[in-house]
Amino acid sequence: MIRIISWYMLVISILLACNQHSAPSDQKGSRVPAETSIPGPACIVYKTRADYSHNVAIQLSEDKSRIVSFPDVTDIRKLEKRVYPTPLENGYLLDNRGIGPDVAYISLTWQQYADLPETPTPAIIFKLILDADPILEMYDCGVKSQYAEPIEEMNRLIRDGEIKLKKRLK
Repeated sequence: MIRIISWYMLVISILLACNQHSAPSDQKGSRVPAETSIPGPACIVYKTRADYSHNVAIQLSEDKSRIVSFPDVTDIRKLEKRVYPTPLENGYLLDNRGIGPDVAYISLTWQQYADLPETPTPAIIFKLILDADPILEMYDCGVKSQYAEPIEEMNRLIRDGEIKLKKRLK
């Protein structure tokens, strides 16, 4: 019985020790508080081959052979104008929907899609793909909430050429 309790206590001690997180250090070795990560939607800036800002965005698998994600028409109706990306300088866009490098656009506009009586099946949506590889450039700029004025700050990054220093997704 004592062996079982000792073994159990050992397992719990190991689990507790493994579960402790240390704060990351900056380049100078100083400890940075672990709670510095800011929650919120990603701040994705991108450029497309053509103007797809009014077309429905879907997510494809990496090999472009199947649809991974697509919106429900009722969600689009609720979001209204928030489905459209925000235009930035020099043809860049600020994402408002949560797209990624494997985004594709279908031939229906957001309004046409919202007006459908029900959400189309993946097979139907796949046939409507207008461009399966529309992204020219895509950058991960952190999270929107880290910027006081995301639109102005993204435009400054674009103007100053600093957007290219952000994490390139494509």
